[in-house]
Amino acid sequence: MPTRVEQRRLVPTLRIGSETAGAAYMFTTIRQVVASDSEVFVLPAETPEIRVFGADGRHRRTIGRRGAGPGEFDAVTAIGLVGDTLWTLDSNLRRVTLFRANGELLTTARLETMSPEVGSHGRFYFFYPMAMLRDGALVGFGGTTGRAIAAGEVTALPLLRVPTSAGAADTIGWVPIGHEHLILRSTRGTMYRAQPFADAPLTAYAPSTGQVFVVERYAAREEGRASVRVTALGMKGDTVWSRTLPYRARRLDTGVVDSVRAHLTRVLASRYPADEIERSLFVPTFRPPITDVLAGADGSLWIGWDSPERIRRLTMLTAGGHAALEIEGPADILLLWAGDGVAWGQMLDEDDVPTLVRFRIVPS
Repeated sequence: MPTRVEQRRLVPTLRIGSETAGAAYMFTTIRQVVASDSEVFVLPAETPEIRVFGADGRHRRTIGRRGAGPGEFDAVTAIGLVGDTLWTLDSNLRRVTLFRANGELLTTARLETMSPEVGSHGRFYFFYPMAMLRDGALVGFGGTTGRAIAAGEVTALPLLRVPTSAGAADTIGWVPIGHEHLILRSTRGTMYRAQPFADAPLTAYAPSTGQVFVVERYAAREEGRASVRVTALGMKGDTVWSRTLPYRARRLDTGVVDSVRAHLTRVLASRYPADEIERSLFVPTFRPPITDVLAGADGSLWIGWDSPERIRRLTMLTAGGHAALEIEGPADILLLWAGDGVAWGQMLDEDDVPTLVRFRIVPS
């Protein structure tokens, strides 16, 4: 029997962030958040550290600092909690570091180099871990070079499970690259940027249930009702479930396209002619329907919809793939963590400064 879809809304209950409260409370961008029953662990984009705040919003401690020694970071890409253990992944130092939740350093281990057998003809060179599973294995994707993408040699990236002990990586599946990169060429070289109107699939990792979600959000090709496909993959590459979600296609505003095109031309004019920018820019007729996705603490999937209204609309699918909640929230929220009745997200304050906000998820 299908799960009844209930209506919910996000109600702010706590805001963390201030230019006058000290450096620990200042953010330029919040990359990731994980929460326990009593604390929230915040990974800011501007500094390689994890800031820990209590349920009252007060800064309690900071874990890690910039450096290459034990317990130090260079570029933290992901964090998570397994019981009382905080795991961290550093892409530049190529290592995983474990701490107790109180900040005590437990272990540090180097990430294994990628097996040349992954993919074809040795075109995948790096393993980018995105999450640690409960058994200690890592899950992420295989990276390649921009040159291989530009040449059309690589059109999809592998999703990988890598054991902590010696052993070969398991390929879970493949995700098409699609219209993700703006590739500009000239006699002075090649530049790679993100496509402003990208509709490439999005992925989310749920370490609590050992699943990877692939959300195919391709822009519609005709007016009226359209749909996106969501697939949950298990660690053996099996399809746990697959769902189709309908939506109504919205045309891409030509004024927005012209503004983006003018900005790119102005910024890149010294290196690339206008016709090269025009050739590289992907402009769909209809807007990509989904802006972001997030795996909830319980293995659920939270999908953020592109909306014409000044309101945030999200759909929550259970770990089993059933649409359970439709949620409304402030238009500028970027959801960063979701649990049982509680969510954390980034919002701008009245001065357009990013802050961390806790929400209760209540009946609408």
